[in-house]
Amino acid sequence: MQQEAQVPAPSDATGSPQPTGSIGNMGTVSGNNNPTIVGSSGVNINYNFPLEGPGLPASRPQLSQSPDQDPRLGAPSYQEAGNKIRDILKGVYKTTGSYVQLLPRVDNDQMHIAGIYTKVQLETLEGVAVVTGQKRESVNSTEYAKIFLLTTRTGELIKRLIFFGMGGVGKSTIFDKIAYDWAEGKDEFLKRFKLVFLLKMCALFQESDLVDSILDQLLDEDSGITEHELDTVIQANSNEVLVLLDGFDEMKTKTLKAASFGSVLKALNRKKYRECCICVSTRPSRLETLMSTSLVQNPCTHVEVLGFTDDDVQEYVRKFYETTDLDSGKALIQTIGKSNTLRDFATNPMLLLLMCLLWRESQQLPETTSRLFTKAVNYMFTRKDEDKKRVSDANVPNVSKTLNAIGQTALRGLMSANQTFAFQKDEFKPKALDLALKAGILTQQRVIKNLAPHNNIQFMHKTMQEYCAANYLQKIICRSDSRTEQLARIETIQVFRVSRYPVSDLAVALGYMENLTDLRLEKCSLVKGDLEKTTSSICSQRLTSLDIVGCNTLGAT
Repeated sequence: MQQEAQVPAPSDATGSPQPTGSIGNMGTVSGNNNPTIVGSSGVNINYNFPLEGPGLPASRPQLSQSPDQDPRLGAPSYQEAGNKIRDILKGVYKTTGSYVQLLPRVDNDQMHIAGIYTKVQLETLEGVAVVTGQKRESVNSTEYAKIFLLTTRTGELIKRLIFFGMGGVGKSTIFDKIAYDWAEGKDEFLKRFKLVFLLKMCALFQESDLVDSILDQLLDEDSGITEHELDTVIQANSNEVLVLLDGFDEMKTKTLKAASFGSVLKALNRKKYRECCICVSTRPSRLETLMSTSLVQNPCTHVEVLGFTDDDVQEYVRKFYETTDLDSGKALIQTIGKSNTLRDFATNPMLLLLMCLLWRESQQLPETTSRLFTKAVNYMFTRKDEDKKRVSDANVPNVSKTLNAIGQTALRGLMSANQTFAFQKDEFKPKALDLALKAGILTQQRVIKNLAPHNNIQFMHKTMQEYCAANYLQKIICRSDSRTEQLARIETIQVFRVSRYPVSDLAVALGYMENLTDLRLEKCSLVKGDLEKTTSSICSQRLTSLDIVGCNTLGAT
């Protein structure tokens, strides 16, 4: 990231009259509340302001205007609409949008984001791909100026940002925190945005319209805001509008066609709302699609979400137990610190939350991923809740059957050509669906499509979908009468970031994979003999690709 250079404020000697400007104005040009140009000098900033009236140019902004004293738009109705939209958004982000739901469907088990949020670590860089030797900058997720003020080599501010990282690492929570901090109005950098729109892409299609989506997800039916008013306010103040698109990998349309794009995706590829600042989050599996020529192209900022450091883990646990039992929180921190496995898990915010929930119940934690999730799932099925009818103790023996049933659907979604994360009711067995919804493993969301409402079924988190799929797959493969048959069907294996257990444990299974064509080992700790044992066990005559990346095992040969 290049050195920042502040743009000087315009001189009072210009004699320009003090204006009444638009909702888009934000304080003085110099200082924390105004644009900062990185790596450039003598750069001019041009603002676009709405017209004062037909054929008349808008006056220049009043530089001393404070964020809560918005100058009036030329048309009174649009000025009122802009203020109303801003007030509604802030109300949403400071109330219902500011609470972290610890367990779905348990309304009394929430924590306020300000009380539990802990900064996650990020790495920022410019460009569409990671280039060897390319400079990265590590920042905290609340260092907004460092995130949003990256520029091109010619000094142009980059207004498209991609946040990417593994499931549960904190991408959605970062967006929630940005929206909350903006609504609170205390962060000096975020004050430059007059409007912040946070949209969940799991409810969107490639044809989705930005204005319609905002009205559906953020503005209630009684707001009185029309599509025309909302679009006009956004267009007139585009330099001061921030759009957060959470979960590109969860978008309902998987096979994209540029000719079918609505204004949400057109905003990403700059064919609409070019001057708005737009952030989108995704898992790495959809990063290549997102960076295709039809969507986000250079210039863009890559923001890799890395998760928690050891210090972050301790701060998160302290905040979690701050109002209940500090001694219990200290004991959990000590337990995590004694186990390399738990320390590895704790870097993922979602897994750390599960640990906190489990520790709150029994003061104990498992030490393997599968056992951690198994215990978490059992906790969700059996947890007592006085206010809602939960799954009764009589149904506990059915937990395994329920997981097996929904795991079949989970696996089918993950193995589909473009991966599926949203399902319809008829894709689940009715009894299993009912129990999983009551427990909170599955969630149900009402979505508007072509003006008709219907319900989408999703797993509480993509990582939970993966666990249920793996649980189902394990039961299928372990059946003595089908093990060989199932393993023989496998064509591709990708092993990613295995550090606690030897990769050579795969050797026996590889011996049954007669149709294996592609084996990829990425960032795995291969000790002496692991590679030889693993590859020598391969029985397939069809293997055409062996990809070893970042395993530090070949000595650069």
